Amino acid sequence: MPGLETKKSCITSRSESETIELGRQIGRLLAPGDVVYLFGDMGTGKTRIAKGLINAATNTPLDDINSPTFTLINRYQGDLAVYHADLYRVEQGELEDIGIEMVEESQGALVVEWAEKVPKLDENALRIHLSHTDDENVRIIVLECPQEGSWSSRLWTRRMSDDEEEAVGRNPYKHEQPYACDGESLCRS
Repeated sequence: MPGLETKKSCITSRSESETIELGRQIGRLLAPGDVVYLFGDMGTGKTRIAKGLINAATNTPLDDINSPTFTLINRYQGDLAVYHADLYRVEQGELEDIGIEMVEESQGALVVEWAEKVPKLDENALRIHLSHTDDENVRIIVLECPQEGSWSSRLWTRRMSDDEEEAVGRNPYKHEQPYACDGESLCRS
């Protein structure tokens, strides 16, 4: 995020279910007008994070949430409308044609896979960077948002309920940052 001071937090996910659960945790925080950008290579878990986000924000069953690789944008309705865009097949000049700017201006939330293709990113958005490790089941996930802003205050002040803590099997909020990489120095603020 050029020019802005950001907060970063690093998470180690050891399974698809942990990645989905992280998405759910973030999805519970979604508000109208929010934008979440997902960055990462093929197979890093962008769709898993998106599924968790959408599931928590709209109560849509996980099996009904699919990456819109061919439809480009899917809309899920709950108390909050969540638009899920997958830009994998989209060329730079085609972004205007799919209406992503119109979605950003709606009262819903927007989740974008392959956000690398967005020419002008919303600087207030939550950015989630996912990467592979040597272990095929483990992913490193970095959350990044502006130091000052609504995402920062929501992510860094929230505490897990006992049920949430039990669901993930540990309390990732025990550190100053909302999640931690189990002591590994993979990411720094």
